[in-house]
Amino acid sequence: MNRFLFYYEGNAAIKIEEQSIDAGYLLDLQGGEDIVIKNITNGDAKLLLLEGEPINEPVAAYGPFVMNTEQELEESFREYRRTQFGGWPWGQEEAALVHAKDAGRFASYHFGKEIDKP
Repeated sequence: MNRFLFYYEGNAAIKIEEQSIDAGYLLDLQGGEDIVIKNITNGDAKLLLLEGEPINEPVAAYGPFVMNTEQELEESFREYRRTQFGGWPWGQEEAALVHAKDAGRFASYHFGKEIDKP
């Protein structure tokens, strides 16, 4: 089991077991063990926990495409060129779910809440 914890925003003092972690840092944790996360102050902390089991399969990756073989990658590229993700409508003006090019940097989460980024 692979497990990573990323403290991506906040001003709290966080301890994982007896290890302190500051905002902006990533920890590589033991995947099969229980962990205790403590906020030892009254500050806010936003953490992202990523965990997964290795699938023990070959990986071929290029850009956003991840497959098992180079041949599957080539097939994916051909299909993408032909269908644009199966005719995905969200690049079209009437169904656009994309952000304007001049929107600048921002993060969008919590069901639409946006935070401007410098």
